[in-house]
Amino acid sequence: MTERRTRSSFAGRSLLELLLVIVILGALAGICIAAMGAYSSGARESALRNDIRHLRTQITLYQLQHANRPPEGDRLVEMLTSRTTAEGEIDVAGAALGPYLHEFPANPFNRSRTVRSISPDQEFAPDDSEYGWIYQSDGSSFRIAVNTTKRDSSGVLYFSY
Repeated sequence: MTERRTRSSFAGRSLLELLLVIVILGALAGICIAAMGAYSSGARESALRNDIRHLRTQITLYQLQHANRPPEGDRLVEMLTSRTTAEGEIDVAGAALGPYLHEFPANPFNRSRTVRSISPDQEFAPDDSEYGWIYQSDGSSFRIAVNTTKRDSSGVLYFSY
């Protein structure tokens, strides 16, 4: 009779210990997932900063090789991913400049590689539309930014990077 009590009390304790271990593992998993989310956010910010820096560098290089003229807004992606002549003609015989990008980077928030080109008299601001990037050129200078109204972990608009 004593033997029976020992088994049942031991079995009950094991179940309680198992539940406690499951709760502890669940809490640890929650902490790890939250930490991974923070690392993921930091990685996205870092990748975005690198993409914007690379875009601006390549547009500046294009500008230097094309008589100080930045790429045309409506043809930005095509002009940066193709070979061009010094006059900006794309994929013609004798086009020796470029390509400046293998492919246009994707906006990390909406995954779009499209560019919304705006004229110099339009406001340079994000609109969270389907476009990945916003580009503005007046023929001698340019601006490019990611098209999002989201903020980074410090509260800074990604658009202002």
